[in-house]
Amino acid sequence: GSYECETPSSNSISCNIGFYLSETTCQGCHSACHACFGPNNDQCYSCQGLNYLQPDGTTCLPNCPSEYSPDSFNRCVGKVK
Repeated sequence: GSYECETPSSNSISCNIGFYLSETTCQGCHSACHACFGPNNDQCYSCQGLNYLQPDGTTCLPNCPSEYSPDSFNRCVGKVK
């Protein structure tokens, strides 16, 4: 999906991967996040390094919950029963 920020002017600011828009400037994501919408590890669109996107869809942590396993996209998915 696409995400757009509402700004009072007609100029839209977009940030590179690894950064998010904070008011009018781009700030760096948490080190666990590859792409994000805020500064914390629970504000991620995707994860980097040895971090996995948790079942909530926005949190990056080094491990998946016990009933989940990581897929090839660093996301925690439910194990096949």
